[in-house]
Amino acid sequence: MYGTGKDVLTEVLGELHAIHEQLECVRDEQTSLDTRLDALEDRTDQLESMFESLQVAVDADIHQLEATVESRHEAVEGKLHQLEATVEDVEKTQQTVQDQVEQFPSFRDAIQDALQIETLSTED
Repeated sequence: MYGTGKDVLTEVLGELHAIHEQLECVRDEQTSLDTRLDALEDRTDQLESMFESLQVAVDADIHQLEATVESRHEAVEGKLHQLEATVEDVEKTQQTVQDQVEQFPSFRDAIQDALQIETLSTED
């Protein structure tokens, strides 16, 4: 019915041989996957290292830019204060000149009056 012991043993050995071949294929595939995984891990490590280097460089650039902006801001603020002081000085000078111009007719009239009085007194 089931055949002889030799037939059964041959069949079992054949199946074991097939299973062994499948196992070897799985091992080969596992080795290939491990190799690819190692390559991916290496590439990931390289990318992480490159990213960290770039991040450090970008952070340094940002820090430098912030320092430059702060310095320029302070310089502009200083120039602005100087300009404001200069404008105040010009406005004071302008007011002084304006006051003097407004006083000029009175001064002129006073001089003319003094000259007329002098002229009158010398004619006498």
